[in-house]
Amino acid sequence: MNSTRDQKEKLKIQLEKKPDAIRRGLFFVNIVLVLLLAFSGIYYFSLKGKQKPAEPEKYVNKTFNIQVEVLNACGIKGATETVTNYLRSNHIDVVQAKNYMSFDLEQTLLIDRTGNTEKAENIARMLNIPSNRVISQISKDYLLDVTILIGKDFSQLTVSN
Repeated sequence: MNSTRDQKEKLKIQLEKKPDAIRRGLFFVNIVLVLLLAFSGIYYFSLKGKQKPAEPEKYVNKTFNIQVEVLNACGIKGATETVTNYLRSNHIDVVQAKNYMSFDLEQTLLIDRTGNTEKAENIARMLNIPSNRVISQISKDYLLDVTILIGKDFSQLTVSN
């Protein structure tokens, strides 16, 4: 009988110890979760400042290293400066901006100077100029990619971000 009683006592003690073991296990799991969250938060915030910034403009990749001249062929005061500022804000290299020899051009025209019409067409899309107003006049005398002749339709051009 004593052995049965001893076994019952041992069983009772073991059952009483199980909740403590469960509590210790849960405590350990909670500590691991807290540490995991802390380290992931530290990792996230340490990388946050090192991320590459988004490209500022939608045309950057397609217009990189395009050199243009902007010529006022409409006579509207400030047209050349407005277009030049817009292009430069979109990472276009405006190498020259001045008046054209006359001010009677009705529609804006883009002239491809190198045979790479894609560059002129990208600029045309930026300015909202139809592609049928992009022409090619290839000349080795020009050290630029595109000439923009601003016409009297200047107010219809996209010249702000």
